[in-house]
Amino acid sequence: MNTTIAMQGLPARWRAQARNWFAFAEAQLSRFLPDSELSRLNRAAGKTFLATPLLYQVLAEADRYHRETGGLFNPYLGRLMERLGYNESFERLSPAEAEESTASIAAGTEADAIGGRMPDSKDLGSRMPHAKEFAGRMPDSKAGFSAAALDPGSRAIRLRPDVAVDLGGIAKGWTARHLAKLARQDGVRIGAVGAGGDLILWGCPPDGWRISVADPWRPERDATGLTLRRGAGIATSSAVKRRWQDQGGSMRHHIVDPRTGLSARTDLAQVTVLAPDAVMAEVYAKCALLLGAEQGPAWLERANPRCAMIGVRNDGALVYGGDLDTYVMEERASYERIG
Repeated sequence: MNTTIAMQGLPARWRAQARNWFAFAEAQLSRFLPDSELSRLNRAAGKTFLATPLLYQVLAEADRYHRETGGLFNPYLGRLMERLGYNESFERLSPAEAEESTASIAAGTEADAIGGRMPDSKDLGSRMPHAKEFAGRMPDSKAGFSAAALDPGSRAIRLRPDVAVDLGGIAKGWTARHLAKLARQDGVRIGAVGAGGDLILWGCPPDGWRISVADPWRPERDATGLTLRRGAGIATSSAVKRRWQDQGGSMRHHIVDPRTGLSARTDLAQVTVLAPDAVMAEVYAKCALLLGAEQGPAWLERANPRCAMIGVRNDGALVYGGDLDTYVMEERASYERIG
């Protein structure tokens, strides 16, 4: 997934399982691997495709947020991303650092860095999540939501012929969230999973969770820091990271505004969202970034009043929004940075 995965609070035996799970998810959900299930779905556009539970669940959740946000979050921009020049994994587009991570976690133990290898399907068969129930009707084309039809009973997906799915960050957040769910079911009461800019924290150490939000232009420095009193899903969306030059010489970045079909032009360089759920945080961070410093915080409060955001404007000023008091405890002077 072109990022570093980190764990905290999980037993050593979880290293291999986490490595296998992320490798398996990437092998099925990557737009850049021609043999992935997602690539096969995109090649079948216009025809009915019977998906595995993994692909169906992730796309169904992405489609639900697509509708809930009025299309501001859009997982159906794969072909557009290719036309903009983002047609292979980012580290192959630019020699610059391709790490989207701008938040880090800290407590009293060391993190486990995870590499990756392909697992056997039997390794994870008993751990595969069950399909959720989502509305499967074809959306009203007048509302602009006719990109796909999904049937939860058969897990059938039918994409419009001119559409390709790009799950991007939501697949990373979904995969990390599922790993955290398995760890909790295994009795891990306090833990953290970090996947680049996505963090899932559950339980709470005695001194809280220390969260640092990196300066988007100098990621070795922090723009701000918070100490959290509770678990949360946290995601960061940045218009500074993942930039490339297209064939025409124009600079692009990976946050595409579906309203214009171009890399977003916004007065926010970066947005970090704290939410009850990691996938929600991933989606809402992108939406708030697209909407900018004026509209983003107000939109987030309407979307879910239990969320909070920290934005960094293009001039470096910080923008706060939502219910930060729900999450924050008194500040601590020192912390350990991981991930």
